[in-house]
Amino acid sequence: MDSGHCDDHAERRRDRDRWRGSATQRGYDSGWKWIRLVALRRDKYLCQHCLRDGRVTPALDVDHIVPIASAPQLRLTLSNLQSLCRPCHRAKTVRSEHQQQKTSSANETEPHLNRSAQSESG
Repeated sequence: MDSGHCDDHAERRRDRDRWRGSATQRGYDSGWKWIRLVALRRDKYLCQHCLRDGRVTPALDVDHIVPIASAPQLRLTLSNLQSLCRPCHRAKTVRSEHQQQKTSSANETEPHLNRSAQSESG
């Protein structure tokens, strides 16, 4: 339990990390380290979501506004980056993952529905 997770959840996290690959494999290389620092300095190390809500909170994370999976060409584009505090970054990540799951589910069911409709009309 060194990670702060029970054995079951620690194993799930290890499995997820194996699936995701290393930070370098996911594109977090020296170019990322440099642009991340530029984004943090631009944003004065403050969470941009909290600032919009009138709170001043230190930022530890730099987030891709448009996820890398959706637009890999924007990975190192400063205008696609925002500094966020850890809670805001986690919340945005959860929302993005939930939205991707909903989109994936819809894409998986639509072809089935379309085939059924075609076979009934044909």
